[in-house]
Amino acid sequence: MDLRRSLGPCLLLTCALAAPALAQPRTGASGRLMGRSGVNAAVSDTLRQIDRLLAGHTDRHDEARILALLRGLSAADYDAVVARLDLEEVIEDFDDRVFGPDHLSALYQLLSRDRVADLSVATRAQVIDALQDGDTDGADERAVVDIFLATRGAALRDLKRQVDLGGDHRDLLQLVHADIDSRARRRELLRHFAAHSGQTSQVKVLSDIDDTVYSSLNDARYPRFTVYPGARAFLAELDRGPAAQPDALGDVGFLSARPDLIEDATHLQLKLMGFAEGPLLEGSLKGVASHDAMAAEKLAQFRRYRALYPEYGFVFVGDSGQGDADFARAARSEGLDLGLIHDVKGLDGPARAALAQAGVYAFDTYLGAAALAYERQRISRAGLVRVAYATLRELRAIEFDSSAQRSARMAELRTDWSRAAQLLTR
Repeated sequence: MDLRRSLGPCLLLTCALAAPALAQPRTGASGRLMGRSGVNAAVSDTLRQIDRLLAGHTDRHDEARILALLRGLSAADYDAVVARLDLEEVIEDFDDRVFGPDHLSALYQLLSRDRVADLSVATRAQVIDALQDGDTDGADERAVVDIFLATRGAALRDLKRQVDLGGDHRDLLQLVHADIDSRARRRELLRHFAAHSGQTSQVKVLSDIDDTVYSSLNDARYPRFTVYPGARAFLAELDRGPAAQPDALGDVGFLSARPDLIEDATHLQLKLMGFAEGPLLEGSLKGVASHDAMAAEKLAQFRRYRALYPEYGFVFVGDSGQGDADFARAARSEGLDLGLIHDVKGLDGPARAALAQAGVYAFDTYLGAAALAYERQRISRAGLVRVAYATLRELRAIEFDSSAQRSARMAELRTDWSRAAQLLTR
């Protein structure tokens, strides 16, 4: 395969965004970069004192004073202070000394062991984010693992989700499988996830990008770089799930063959296209050598990601252009509950039937995808209606290259609209 042809359109669009992407502040769904308004006097006074101690050169006496201030706070005030500190700066300013006190180790002990129980899930995620910044050494790894080990059940599920929602490459997969170098610590962490994440009926949704959420490489049915009508609404409904009660959002990620060297730029591209923030599981340059290589690399990434979330089911949304159907078929025996394939190649009836036999279903429009998901209890009745109207509204707004192109897409939508209407009248 010609790599320039395969990667060209997405690289041109994505790399053009690289510089501003790298300048974006990292913020999670919980709002990790918190302000200092609305806090009590004790918290405000402690933050002012720490700011003064961190100004300029921070010596051993300043470090000791900061540790004393943190140790002396009540549980609620301690959480409020830690949540509002620039922890990356604090960690950078603390030191362990050859001759003298090991204040950095003492800070890690305080954050990850002694008072970790006083930290909310959001603040624990903020501490992990700071520890993940830059190169992680053995002390960073140990502190990260200890914070996770102190968290169980629904709180652990929420912590993993918040670490995943940073909006850049520092997600949970990067943390566990790249930043943590120690195999023993990685195994310890994965065993904890398997034993103490509890149970949930929710699913993690992984979506491909090119020709799945927008026309890019192999789809001549739409003007190039068009976000597919209903794609954003459909992924949002999969995130909400089928239940009547509110679902914890933030369960949509992206599984792409794009090389990881453009990961931060891809995050920004997805944001500008209106997709919710989520983890990005990318490939490598060698992974785009063929469709088989793409499928194999996606399967390897899926296995690693599933090990982080053994308590979840999984849904994959891909396209028929570049190995996604092969990946979905293979992943069905490894924990993938449902595969949905956006047909950009015009699969015939027998090909679609063969996919369906494997639990992988082709669709033409995102309303069609929503109907498939609704039939399999992956989205709600109201969700199906929302996707229907979003798909119609967004399709009408597209400036197609020709009237024939528009007519063909409207015909596909009419077919799927009739199918959705039948489901809603049952």
